[in-house]
Amino acid sequence: MKCLLGFDMEHSKKILELKKRLVGIKPLEDEPEFFNSEETLVRFLNSRQWNINDAEKMLKESIEYRRRIRPSHLDCKWCHDRPGCHSMRQVGFDEAGRPVIYSNFAQANLHHNTTEDTICHCTYLIENAKRTMPPGVSTWVFVIDCTGMTIQACNPKLGYGVTQVMANHYPERLGLVICVNHNPVFQGIWKAMKVFIHPNTSSKVKLVKNEIENDANEIEHKAHPNIMDSIKGKVVSVKKSSELEKQLPPFHNLDSCNSDSDEEFEQIEIIDIPDEFKVPDDAVKFT
Repeated sequence: MKCLLGFDMEHSKKILELKKRLVGIKPLEDEPEFFNSEETLVRFLNSRQWNINDAEKMLKESIEYRRRIRPSHLDCKWCHDRPGCHSMRQVGFDEAGRPVIYSNFAQANLHHNTTEDTICHCTYLIENAKRTMPPGVSTWVFVIDCTGMTIQACNPKLGYGVTQVMANHYPERLGLVICVNHNPVFQGIWKAMKVFIHPNTSSKVKLVKNEIENDANEIEHKAHPNIMDSIKGKVVSVKKSSELEKQLPPFHNLDSCNSDSDEEFEQIEIIDIPDEFKVPDDAVKFT
């Protein structure tokens, strides 16, 4: 057999073997090519370190999840009932054509989110972000502005609920997370959350200090200038997908940023997390 484009013989065999194991599964009504797509097969194999058995189990569960939930049809009823209930929204693209999703805690009308509304809104958001991805792009970028964040707003159980959905059904989708205006509350919660986040994922989280003009230089080579303007408090100019399609080579990728080292937290007081905020010990690590 010939190698698949971009893969050696070993990986090509695993991709074809996984595809073969899915023969006979009824196609999804809304996404008939979902589990036959090479991009999907590679994402699930990569998230399981190319273990075919593990990737097969994970992908079959995700197929049934999409058949049952139909996430591409989800809508956030909370935002319809109370506009502005959630502040997270897509604001543009980075230079690699990846959708950029922005959130600001101070802008949210609802400060006591539940796991249900948080998962629903995030799923609705990332499903729509997928639709805007130009050819060759398969990941997204999150910019999280922690202004207005309180201990109630950063309940780890909410983060656990969202990361479990992403870990199980959207593997290898996260490209970069940029956190700005973070405070000791967030930093303490972040340390607690890292225990159930895969090291590959935590390495994609960039904590930018409050001196934004100076620290913006650290990530400016990763983000589109328009997005950097947004982080600095200016207006975002959304770049059209049609323009990006002309510029991007297939499967264009950027190296991920490393998260700040633990030294940054040396002078931060350890925060005791209430039992009701703690996440289960068997949490699946998000990749």
